[in-house]
Amino acid sequence: MTPSYRSRSAPAAASVLAMVGLAGCAPSGTQTCVDWVDFASPADALVDAELAVTGEVLEAIDTAELYGVQATVWSVRVTDAPLVGDPPEADEIRVISTPVTCTGDEIYPEGDPLDTADPLVLVLTSDAADGDWRTITPRQGAVPAGPDGELPLTWPEDAQR
Repeated sequence: MTPSYRSRSAPAAASVLAMVGLAGCAPSGTQTCVDWVDFASPADALVDAELAVTGEVLEAIDTAELYGVQATVWSVRVTDAPLVGDPPEADEIRVISTPVTCTGDEIYPEGDPLDTADPLVLVLTSDAADGDWRTITPRQGAVPAGPDGELPLTWPEDAQR
């Protein structure tokens, strides 16, 4: 698995682990703080993706522990052939919405990006612990699909922070 986080001094194509456990980060002291990579464009994010598909989010179906918090797991119907990676074996896949880390009790401070009825291009990596897919970063793992389900050229304003 290629992590989607790196130290800020690393080159754009290389992903390096940049996680630091901070005791005061969460009440339990077990949350992992991650310095997420910022991809310049959706196309740049595809370089680090294991799978990128256009799909529609059906419903929240579970939670999974990720970086010391309970992240939401969504059922997603894949609607187009993958932009990256091999086609999934089924039309529906489980996708963990990667949480923003070190934000206290609010793991999706600006709302869960998968909590939408709009078609999305999902930029994913696998979660080695249980085989689920997860968004590559909290803000740049899901982007509204273009009119024909295509990858947009730029990030929406809220994914550029």
